[in-house]
Amino acid sequence: MGAKRVKRTADALAAAGAPQDVLEQAAVDMAREPRWLDLERHLEYWAPPGPARPKAPAPHPYCGACDYGWITDKDGRARKCGCRQAGAHQ
Repeated sequence: MGAKRVKRTADALAAAGAPQDVLEQAAVDMAREPRWLDLERHLEYWAPPGPARPKAPAPHPYCGACDYGWITDKDGRARKCGCRQAGAHQ
């Protein structure tokens, strides 16, 4: 009974111009709670998920000739290795 009600409401909203993908996403969201049967009311409070956030770039690998991006000179001073510069290795 509930599924038929949701389908009827979705058909009416689609005929009125609501995007099909938004209706499908809202119906899937409603399926989490079996007592939610009013798609039109659900759409008043629900918003489709936004675009996925871009993933953070992977940590830059070290070249292997350095110690975690640091090189010790012959005189004992430490300096950053060239592999720590952006774009040095890809």
